[in-house]
Amino acid sequence: MIRDIRRVSAVKERLQKTANYLEEVNPEMIVPLHCTGLKEGSYLRKQLGDIVKFRGVGEMISVR
Repeated sequence: MIRDIRRVSAVKERLQKTANYLEEVNPEMIVPLHCTGLKEGSYLRKQLGDIVKFRGVGEMISVR
């Protein structure tokens, strides 16, 4: 999943619901984009572990 998750950026309860949903969906990788915010992306990383990858402009992501 590569996208911004900006709609969850302020409210912790909403962010937890999003983390729960993503855990159910069980994606191979989550790459939060800049609109997600570092704080929110870090929260997702803490909740979901190593499937959350931080990447920057120009970095390549291999998908199968």
